[in-house]
Amino acid sequence: MARAVRTTATCLSILLLLAPFSGVSAQEFMMPWEKMKQKEPIIDPNLREDMEVVVGTIEVIRLTQPGQAVILSHPEVADVYLQGANRLFIIGRNIGVTEITVADKTLTPVWNSQLSVVVEKTH
Repeated sequence: MARAVRTTATCLSILLLLAPFSGVSAQEFMMPWEKMKQKEPIIDPNLREDMEVVVGTIEVIRLTQPGQAVILSHPEVADVYLQGANRLFIIGRNIGVTEITVADKTLTPVWNSQLSVVVEKTH
């Protein structure tokens, strides 16, 4: 028990001695998991393009930035294929709504849409 207390006290002493050299104030200090959360990609609202597709039809989208991965929130609503790096094919399968995100090779979102698959277009 005494050894554990001494070890803890030694570690705290070292941390206190090194604190002035870390260049980070107590208010700026972050735990490693907080730093990771800061690095999580945020979808740029300018990349968002909400759209409607009629069931059984195909919509072709040209991406302004190359994509490598397609993520759908509800894959039963639409089939989405990335052809090359800049062309996206969207086929409406079932009536519903799904979120589509296209990410680059670092998994940073480059395009995002809320897709509504409908019986007929409203606009």
